[in-house]
Amino acid sequence: MNTLMISDLADTDELDRKTMRAVRGGLAASGLTSLFPSLSQFKFGNGITIGASQLINQGLNIDNVNGMDTAFATGMSSTITPHQSANNSITLI
Repeated sequence: MNTLMISDLADTDELDRKTMRAVRGGLAASGLTSLFPSLSQFKFGNGITIGASQLINQGLNIDNVNGMDTAFATGMSSTITPHQSANNSITLI
C-alpha cells in the first residue's frame, strides 16, 4: 500500500485541480483515527490492509416561538416532530 504524506505545504498555498484529485481521504487532522485506530483499518491475511474511515456529523436546532408578545391569545398550538437519520456501510467483496 502506498502512502502520500504532505508535510511541506504551507497553509496558504492553493492546489490546482490535478493535484487535489491526487490527494484523498484520511481523518488525521480530526484526530479520530488516533483515538479509534481499529475503526479506520481492516487487516486481512497476506499483508492486505483496507482503510475505510467514515464520519457523519449532524446538527439540529429548532426554535419554536409560538404566541410571543401575545397577552390574551387562546387556542394556539404548535406541533414539531423533528427527525434525523444517517448511516455508514461498507461492503468488502
